[in-house]
Amino acid sequence: MKSLLAGQSFKFWMSASRPIAFRQSALPYILGVALGLATLTVGSMSSLAQGVYLLPDTAFFSFPGDSSIIFGIFIALLGFVGVIFAHGGMNLFDDYFDMKKGAVSRREDLLDGGFRARLGKCSYMKDSGLELADLRRAASLFLAIALLIGLVIFALRGWPVLVFAVITLILGIAYAGPPLRLSYNGFGELVIGFIFGPILVTAASFLMSGQITHLALFASIPMGLLVANIVHVHAVMDYGPDKAAQRKTLPILLGSEKAGGYVSIAFVILAYVSIVIAVVMGALPLAALLVVLTLPLSLVFVRLVLSYVHDEDARDNEFVPQKWMGNYGDWAGYTKAGLGWFMARWLTAQNILMQVALILALTAFTPWYL
Repeated sequence: MKSLLAGQSFKFWMSASRPIAFRQSALPYILGVALGLATLTVGSMSSLAQGVYLLPDTAFFSFPGDSSIIFGIFIALLGFVGVIFAHGGMNLFDDYFDMKKGAVSRREDLLDGGFRARLGKCSYMKDSGLELADLRRAASLFLAIALLIGLVIFALRGWPVLVFAVITLILGIAYAGPPLRLSYNGFGELVIGFIFGPILVTAASFLMSGQITHLALFASIPMGLLVANIVHVHAVMDYGPDKAAQRKTLPILLGSEKAGGYVSIAFVILAYVSIVIAVVMGALPLAALLVVLTLPLSLVFVRLVLSYVHDEDARDNEFVPQKWMGNYGDWAGYTKAGLGWFMARWLTAQNILMQVALILALTAFTPWYL
């Protein structure tokens, strides 16, 4: 184990895997689990929401007694650990492929030349004297742990788990790895949205309930859009460094930071529209319209994006997070480091995801037609 970790602690590698981004996977997963639990317990759902594609009879092992909910919670908790390791492993592999391709050194050249980017990527590698092979082994270890957990869940829930895992693994590696390098060809934001939206929410619901329902599928759409927005607004603010690193993100394909900013706003708007459509169709409960409570935060996000793309002088304007906006981490530390301009927009996008996921999770348990 020590050789796999290159003499570093497990805590070191977990910190290197960018845990600040884990909310992008944790929140959709928790929503999926809540929807799976609602599927098992709420009797007033519409027939559309209860539409099942796969019946819960695919497991290799069965357990006596009526413990479906307890069993589902056990599998869901196990799956949560697997998702965190998988996310961390993919982040480390993203760093590995970026460093191998030379994108990190080009980004650092920009920083040295005075360009303003978020941070020098992979600084933990230089600070600790690690080599690329060490990073590859650590990333492989993270994914191996996720795979072992996945095999246990596969035995308990059956072959659909394998389908979800294979799709996620292929897209996760192809995100920055050869031959596709999707994040270098403008598909990175959409791939991440698809993995952490439709795939993750539906998979989590299946782990909890043993069923794939329209409820989970329709709820996964706004999650995917909001996760894609988190990655996309990040790319808008990293437009210059990414372009120099020859990484064709969606904003670069669109041709400007301004166009990228408009698409970021469109992601948020489409998320709300998808929820309204799902409620009208009967795939989500009427109470899901309570997502209107998150509109003030979304308006804050829109204002921040517009100020960024229209007025360079306004990008550093003081932003003071309020408690109702959600978690902004070590905000004093971010501002002291000169990163407030970046973290204000990125964390606000994350907090929109958090608030919408929470409302969809809670309202799934309400009477559907009030």
